[in-house]
Amino acid sequence: MKTNKMIILVIVTIALLSVNTLANDLSVTHTITQQQVKPGDSSIITLTLSAIGGTVENIKIRPVQEGYFTIKPNEIDVDTLSLSKVIAESFVVDISNKASSGDYTISFEIEYYDGSSTKYMTLTIPITVIGEPIIHVKNYTIDKQTIHSGEDFISQITLINVGDGIAKNIFITFNSSLIVPKTSTIYIEELQKNEEKTVKVHFSVQPNAQPGSYPIPVMISYVNKDGSMTYTKQYLMTVEITEKGGIETYIENVLQTSQNEKKVRIKFVNSADSQLKFIKVTLPSYANPQSIYIGNLDSDDYSTEDVYIPLNVSSIKLNVTYTTPLNDIVTNQIELQLPKPEISPINQKESSAATGKILLVFVGLVLGYFIGRVRRKK
Repeated sequence: MKTNKMIILVIVTIALLSVNTLANDLSVTHTITQQQVKPGDSSIITLTLSAIGGTVENIKIRPVQEGYFTIKPNEIDVDTLSLSKVIAESFVVDISNKASSGDYTISFEIEYYDGSSTKYMTLTIPITVIGEPIIHVKNYTIDKQTIHSGEDFISQITLINVGDGIAKNIFITFNSSLIVPKTSTIYIEELQKNEEKTVKVHFSVQPNAQPGSYPIPVMISYVNKDGSMTYTKQYLMTVEITEKGGIETYIENVLQTSQNEKKVRIKFVNSADSQLKFIKVTLPSYANPQSIYIGNLDSDDYSTEDVYIPLNVSSIKLNVTYTTPLNDIVTNQIELQLPKPEISPINQKESSAATGKILLVFVGLVLGYFIGRVRRKK
């Protein structure tokens, strides 16, 4: 009998201890509206509280404020939570615009009284920040200083991801009818945060492209890491098409006009694709004239000008200034080497007359000499 009573006592004691262990405990579960968020987004975390075994009191829930997350309210208090009652409390989580992509945890510290002592628990909730990629054209270069109609050139375009997220499936296209890319679409698989990549594009300028400034639209499309968002951006790269050719100079002839002077005939030709304006030529101080104003010349048109300079000058320097269709003022310094001058027809007649006079004088002297001798013999 005594043994049976002891067994019963032990069983009752164990049962009472089990009741005390289960009583007055707290169960907390959670839900979150967005497990994956972008910088600048918000999410709502709801905590569901229920009592286990009996009533719990003085419940305090405090979110841990750290990192890129701001959680409101700062604290929620529940005075009493009975066994039959369930309470849901919500917190708003704001994600900073500067949040970096990655996996994080949001923590809550929970304090409560179980009827005999104060207890503490920590709840951690995972959350993932997926940053937004932002692709910019960092710079572009062109391999030629001057580009003319009908020519090809190469441009190197550097893209950079200045956003926080990964950019994937990046397509670059160009929209231009007069400056045409030889590759219509450029593909880049991926750009990480702060990563940059340079692509090379070959362009061809159509022969009918006139001199001027041409903006080329650069279209960039890409998606974020998981492909849930598509982005499209447009940039402009500017290409200058310059005038081909300019004013070319040629020596047509050089004639000696006197013992000390020669005439230089210079031909000025417009070899550009279009009209050049306000053409002016400046010559050295020993030349006559020292300045020539030609005015406007159409493409392939020319003007011939005469300049008088000293006979002993072997070359002549010119400054040729004109205005292009883009209103750019161009000044070229040119030195022309002069060939040996020809004798002008007038000088040839004067020279022949002088020679004739000299010959007559010489003949007269000879005749006078012989006539004198004959007289002396008589």
